Amino acid sequence: MNGILNFIVSVATTPALLVGLIAMLGLILQKKTASTVIQGSIKTFAGFLVFDWGCGDISYLIESLCNDVSTCL
Repeated sequence: MNGILNFIVSVATTPALLVGLIAMLGLILQKKTASTVIQGSIKTFAGFLVFDWGCGDISYLIESLCNDVSTCL
């Protein structure tokens, strides 16, 4: 029982996986073919990962820029 709970918590705290599963559920409810469901889920998962990495990099750069500007003032 504890293992199942840990699995659910790990899925719920991984945003890319959660969004991929939601996309999979939507495609299944639309009665798409199995290949479309797999492709759509993987593309959503990968796209969300790339988006997340990009946002992390941009926020790091902006934070560094703000720190540099504040030390110059």
